Amino acid sequence: MQRKFLLLFLFLYLSVPAGAVPMSARDVAFAEAEAYLGLLDQQRYVDAWRVSTRYFQSQLSVKKWQQILRTYREPLGKVRARRRILARHLDFFETAPPGIYMQVEFQSTFGRHQRLERLVIHKDSDGRWRVASYQLR
Repeated sequence: MQRKFLLLFLFLYLSVPAGAVPMSARDVAFAEAEAYLGLLDQQRYVDAWRVSTRYFQSQLSVKKWQQILRTYREPLGKVRARRRILARHLDFFETAPPGIYMQVEFQSTFGRHQRLERLVIHKDSDGRWRVASYQLR
């Protein structure tokens, strides 16, 4: 009986494709943050603003967003390396609406400068994770 159960378990386990394993909230938050940072790395600031949360967009106009990034991020140069540091759940985020938030941090090397990039990712009502905040320290 145990052998049949074990064989059935192994069959079911091996028949599930690897891609079917759900990602953890931490993995999803890192993936969304990395995709967003990719837009910033390519200087696609308007696209990054468009895929952010409505809360983010209400805090900064697209023109102000572009100005901030051109003033503070572009002078650092191109990203040479980026390392995941932290992903943690937040119970709330500033004055943003209640919801599920994750804080994600990366140690990034721009030219000769090292900076901490901190993003807050929000799980929207449609189930998609979107950036609610970006900080460069």
